[in-house]
Amino acid sequence: MQFIALLAFSFMVTVGCQQAQKVQAETMENYQVINLQANFADFWEKAKSKPFDEQVRIWDDVVESKHLNFYDSLVWSKNSHKDWQDRKKKKLQQYFKFYGANVSSVLEAFHAFPSVLQKQIEKYKNVFPDARFALSIYAAPTAGNFNGRAGDLANAPGKTVLAFGIDTIINQKDDADVLYSHELFHIYHVGLLDLNEAKAITATMSLPLWLEGLATYASSILNPKADEAAILLDADLPKIKSKELPWLASEFLKVIEKKAWAGDDPYPYQAWFGIGKERPRADLPARCGYLLGLEVVRELTRKYSLKEMVRWDVGEIHSRVTEALTSIKTRKI
Repeated sequence: MQFIALLAFSFMVTVGCQQAQKVQAETMENYQVINLQANFADFWEKAKSKPFDEQVRIWDDVVESKHLNFYDSLVWSKNSHKDWQDRKKKKLQQYFKFYGANVSSVLEAFHAFPSVLQKQIEKYKNVFPDARFALSIYAAPTAGNFNGRAGDLANAPGKTVLAFGIDTIINQKDDADVLYSHELFHIYHVGLLDLNEAKAITATMSLPLWLEGLATYASSILNPKADEAAILLDADLPKIKSKELPWLASEFLKVIEKKAWAGDDPYPYQAWFGIGKERPRADLPARCGYLLGLEVVRELTRKYSLKEMVRWDVGEIHSRVTEALTSIKTRKI
C-alpha cells in the first residue's frame, strides 16, 4: 500500500464487459468507481499470443492511452522517476508472464471489486458515521507498482484519487477486504487532519508511524476475522518475535525527530516503511514500521478510544507516539 503518494506529496464491471474500449464508471454513494476491467480484458485478448514488444504496443494503445494521465501520474510517476521507462519495461515483462497463468483470477477480482468495496464502506458507516469518500476510485492493472495508492493526477492538483492495482493484489495474495479498508481509512483520516503537501514536508517520522499504524488497526476492527498476516498485508511481519519490539521502539526513537519525507539526507522513511533492502536490521523483514505502528496504537488503546485517537492533531500525535514508544522500549520480555 502506498499512502506516501498522497503525501508526496493500496474495479469492476458492474454491468458486464460491453464497450471494451471505454472506461466504466458508476457513481455509488458520493464516490465514483472508474473500472479498467474492459481495457485489461481487451488488451490481453489481443496480446496474449504476441511477442513482448508487440504486447507493450497493445498495452499502450488499449490500456494506457485511454487513461494516460492516471498512468503517467500514479503508476509510472514520470515526473519524479527519471528511470520510469526502464522500470516500466521490467514490470510489464514480469506481469505479462503473470497474466498468462492468472488472467482468470485477475478478471474475477475486477468483477468482485464493487461489492467488496461497497461492503467496506458500509462498515465505515457503523464505526465512523462521519466518513465521506467523495473522490474517484480506480480499479486498474498496475503491473506491480502498487496494490493501493492515493494521490493527485497531474491535470487535477489538489483533487485526490484512490487507486487499487487489481493484478498486484492477486499476485501478492493480499486480502482485498483489509486492503480496501486500510486505504479508505487513510482517505478519512487525512481529511480529518487536513493534511496536505505543505504540512507533510515538515512532518517528522512519528507521523507515518501513526498513519500506517492507525490504518492497520482500523482495518483490523473493520475486519475482525482477518488474521495478523492479512491485517499487516505481509506474511513475514507477524513472525517477528515480541522480544524484538522493545529494540524496534528504541531504534525508532532515534529517528523520530527526523523529517519523514523531506529535509534529512538520507531520510529514514524507506528503512521503516519501504520494500527495498534498507531496513532497521538486516535480519528483519521490510516494512517493520507497519508492525511497530500497530503496536503503538494497541499500546495507546489502553487509555484512548479509536474515535479519540483519529482526531488527534499532528502535535498530539507526536507526543502520544513518543509516549507509547517509550513504554514499549521499557517492556520486560
